[in-house]
Amino acid sequence: MRHSSPVYSNHPFAYDTSTARHKATKGSNRRMANHPTDKPSTIPKHASKLAAILEEYRQTEHQIAQLTARGELRTARDRHSRRKRETRCKIILGGAVVASLRDMGDDDKNRDVVLKLMREQVTETRDILSMAEFFPELFPVGAA
Repeated sequence: MRHSSPVYSNHPFAYDTSTARHKATKGSNRRMANHPTDKPSTIPKHASKLAAILEEYRQTEHQIAQLTARGELRTARDRHSRRKRETRCKIILGGAVVASLRDMGDDDKNRDVVLKLMREQVTETRDILSMAEFFPELFPVGAA
């Protein structure tokens, strides 16, 4: 059946509108029913295989993310543990130095060397005040 309009009925490019999917209106899909892309898709045959592959990919991706997070957590714990051990060593060393300084006499040359080194190394005002609070004989506030 040709288009009913007299202008188009004898036109060489007139088409059969009885098989058209949609009414040809502005903005509508004007594709014909027998368009080459209307062939049955092969995707449904492989959809379950594709879904299984996609699920396996997602699971693998999740496992990789978990392993990465575990590794980062382990690294962070190791760093934290190392900082704690370093701090402990510094505290022990400092305690040993302070104990040695208290045991030394006022005229001991080693005491003067250690006090000189401490005064040279401890330069922050807040650090000097902290040291003077707990060890006033080693860090008199007037030296700050």
